[in-house]
Amino acid sequence: MIGKVLITALALVAGGGAAHALTPLPPCDGEEGGMKVYDAWSFGYDDSGFVIEGYVNLDRDGVIGGADGPVPALNDFNGMRITDCRTGRMLALDGVFPSDMDVLTATEFLRAKVQGEKRFRLTDIEKAAEAVYGNKKYVRIIKLREIEETCACREYFPGLWK
Repeated sequence: MIGKVLITALALVAGGGAAHALTPLPPCDGEEGGMKVYDAWSFGYDDSGFVIEGYVNLDRDGVIGGADGPVPALNDFNGMRITDCRTGRMLALDGVFPSDMDVLTATEFLRAKVQGEKRFRLTDIEKAAEAVYGNKKYVRIIKLREIEETCACREYFPGLWK
């Protein structure tokens, strides 16, 4: 009896381990354009055309966000970016993380559009970021443009990139 219980327990543990090993990593976590991106999802509402993701300098010397970026504005960057998958324009917020984004969507610049699932623009997000973070000395708001489709845009809004 104890042998059967032990064999069953071992089979469950082995089966659970195999299932865990088969779980794929998120599709867009990794290096992109000289920066590390992670935890991408759609921003605002599911069909907004915007994605948000963690955005940080590559960790080359053991310091998170302490390296030089692909452009000088991204040196020592540790934060997030919001990308408009229609245009490739993005807003990078250094010192702000994707978990803080509910604050942006609650501003007067985005709230009604997000709740009504109406189209908004990157300028609306920029106004919201300025209102929430513009006076914070620890936050940098940087406007960028990507010329190649990002992984997150390809995953969440295939065919939208122009």
